[in-house]
Amino acid sequence: MAEVSDGVFVTKAGDESFEADEEVGGSVHVLRDDADVQAGVWAAPEAPAEGTVFEFPHHETVYVLDGEVEIEIEGGPTLNLGPGDMASFRKGVRSTWRPQPGFKEFWVYG
Repeated sequence: MAEVSDGVFVTKAGDESFEADEEVGGSVHVLRDDADVQAGVWAAPEAPAEGTVFEFPHHETVYVLDGEVEIEIEGGPTLNLGPGDMASFRKGVRSTWRPQPGFKEFWVYG
């Protein structure tokens, strides 16, 4: 991530730029991470997951870049998202994520 001017962030998300995501597994490439906005790309782990339970700590929106994911919303529907799909979650929504290998999403919250 590089802040090239005051408030202007630029990055290139090549495979070598991803780091392990300690919070939910997989790997992450961060574009911006400050008090106002957090944004980046997340890639699923190589092996299919049994399902990762996640409670959104912020309002968050995702845009699927590659692959597919099943997201089971607690008390709600099960979403099946693929390339080009977007979803937005309010803070506190509990969900179980089952991404397929090769899944990548762009996420933003703030």
